[in-house]
Amino acid sequence: VEVWLAAERSFQTQGRTGNWFSVVGRLKPGVTVASAQPEINTIASRLRSAYPDTDRGLTARLIPLGEWITGEAREPLYILLATVAVVLLVACLNITSLLSARALERQRESAVRMSLGASAGSLVRLYLMESGWLAAAGAISGLLLAAFLIEFLKKVLPAELPRIEMVTLDGRVVVFTLGIALLSGVLFGILPAWQAVRGKVIEGLRDGGRTASSGASKLWIRRTLVAGQVGLSLVLLVAATLLARSFLEMQRGAPGFRAANVLAVSLHSSWGTDAAKLQTLYARSLEAFAELPGVRSVGVIDRLPLRGGTQTQPVLVAGRDLSPELRDSPVGRRMASTGYFATAGIPLRRGRLFTDRPEGPLEVVVNESFARRYFPGGDPLGQRISFDKATRAGGARYWEVVGIIGDVRQNAQKEQAVPPEIYTSYVRTYWPLAEFVLRVDGDPHQWITPAREAAARVAPDLPVQKFETMEAVVADSY
Repeated sequence: VEVWLAAERSFQTQGRTGNWFSVVGRLKPGVTVASAQPEINTIASRLRSAYPDTDRGLTARLIPLGEWITGEAREPLYILLATVAVVLLVACLNITSLLSARALERQRESAVRMSLGASAGSLVRLYLMESGWLAAAGAISGLLLAAFLIEFLKKVLPAELPRIEMVTLDGRVVVFTLGIALLSGVLFGILPAWQAVRGKVIEGLRDGGRTASSGASKLWIRRTLVAGQVGLSLVLLVAATLLARSFLEMQRGAPGFRAANVLAVSLHSSWGTDAAKLQTLYARSLEAFAELPGVRSVGVIDRLPLRGGTQTQPVLVAGRDLSPELRDSPVGRRMASTGYFATAGIPLRRGRLFTDRPEGPLEVVVNESFARRYFPGGDPLGQRISFDKATRAGGARYWEVVGIIGDVRQNAQKEQAVPPEIYTSYVRTYWPLAEFVLRVDGDPHQWITPAREAAARVAPDLPVQKFETMEAVVADSY
């Protein structure tokens, strides 16, 4: 955050269909989330009664702020932590196995020490001290390696990881690491120490000259340790295989567009920019990008595929009474140009595309998911829909469905269904955040400089937010 400003007075007079705000509250001392939730339920019920047109079916739920920030990242980080713990346990079993073999070879040495007056406790401390130094050496090496690699990891980890910029190697990490090292030293040192002192002195002096493989009865512990290593390693192997399989399945899933040879240019204007000025900017930018040699086609969209949803609104269908579920369900509403679909490789299944004209009939295209959900067994072409859930002065404004396009994934996970979406022309929709797509000949990276120069000619005072290839967008989503 760079600047905090007081909300304008119009903030309180905005329509109730805008749901992009978040409410943050601090609980009173002694009040828990569970005990405060009934009061929130009461407030939500009052709002539903006061504003039935916009708040029908809406509920409110209290979520701790920490959970809200880290919710999506918590599960994969826990999985990563569990994986590291299993790897550490495998390493401990490995070291324990090696130290156990060494302890068997040192049984004669232990017997001599005990015959000279050393107590069992002193021998256990000796072995634990040796394993402790071994663990400390590993911990220090790990800390040095982490200090060297942490900046590199912050660059390669997903930027969407909450608070990634705050990751640092501080005193808490050092204390935690040394504590884990101490625990590990005891874990893989206690068994060899017990083996060293459990035998009788006379037997140790008599049998100590033999090798560690001299008796099958003395090998059961090492065999158990090896079996444990194999079992835990098998768990990791199965988990890694399932993860790799899921990753490959995500890549196999058709995203609904063609990412090859497409460059994306992010050009964001300020909220409150005049609508006419915004449409002129988009039109001139499309013309400037299209004039670049080697650019086959250009288009604009409010948000790139695989980047999540955008603005949503419930819809009405002229001449039909929708079920309460459909009537209250939000539908994705996207701003695009006619050329976007061909540029992104999104197929037109039926009908035609809308026209980028500021006058004339209001036209939209819908995706297949919308057609299946809102017109099961029917034909949406020619139907009229409206985004005006509340009654407008002069009646609701309806748009005609003129085409059906293929579904485009907004999330890389195949199990998440593609939401119903409606596309309107950029000349009929206000949205100051634009993503231009350019289908080019050859490597898209070669067109970054020409595209930057073209954008500077159109809007010299408007900085380009980002240049990226659509293949990079797909890779980031995975």
